[in-house]
Amino acid sequence: MLLFLERGRKRRRRIEAEAESLIRRLGPGAFDAAHERERKAEAFASVRYWRSVRKAIARETTAETHRLRDAPPDTGRPPAGP
Repeated sequence: MLLFLERGRKRRRRIEAEAESLIRRLGPGAFDAAHERERKAEAFASVRYWRSVRKAIARETTAETHRLRDAPPDTGRPPAGP
């Protein structure tokens, strides 16, 4: 039972590392690159792997978008005080 759980953790770490690598290298094109690799994969395991990478990229970039959206705008001026 523990071996099964450990394999799942290793797989998730590998997927997250791949997603981070693609985001660092390709920036906004990372999602499209993972989607293209998913479409070109022939083996079911490869399709499943790249789908998971694509979803991880979507989670990461969505979280980053929300962080940027919720941040106060940078106007170049100091904030007005009371």
